[in-house]
Amino acid sequence: MADDTKTLDLYGIMRKNFGEYVYWTREMLVFVISAVRGKAETIERYHRTADGIAEAFSLYYEKSVGDEIRRLYYEQSLIFTEIARAYTYENAKLYSEALERLTRSIAVITEYFQKINAAYDTKKVSEFMENNADRAVSQIKLRFAGNFDEEIDAFDNAFDNILEMADYVCATIKNTMF
Repeated sequence: MADDTKTLDLYGIMRKNFGEYVYWTREMLVFVISAVRGKAETIERYHRTADGIAEAFSLYYEKSVGDEIRRLYYEQSLIFTEIARAYTYENAKLYSEALERLTRSIAVITEYFQKINAAYDTKKVSEFMENNADRAVSQIKLRFAGNFDEEIDAFDNAFDNILEMADYVCATIKNTMF
């Protein structure tokens, strides 16, 4: 019974925090692109989603793991913000450089997952991360093109993808730590 409660807690906290990451990514994109009031607050809230992800990992790994996860996801949130700004202001050089940094960020996060637990499948984690990035960038382009239904679909797909990733992280923790 105790393992069932631990498992439910694990899935709840991971899904909540990863879900918030995708939700606030979208909010940040919309606010940056639309240049509406509240942009600074939205971006700040988005960057803080790294704290929630870190807290979730800190419950099951050492605090230093949570601290590093926080740093990695915070850096990635800064990159997504820069991508949205570069696209908004049609700065092709900055946009291209930010996409390159995003690719490196995905590789670093994927490697870190493998470092903290060898049971994480590098290919699978990388696929989740790449799908999330692709869908976030798609949302930017679709919003600019005025394809709002497709933009919402891209968000829905990103949200589904991140919940699958959260479930994968949970299953790995459960299978190796409980």
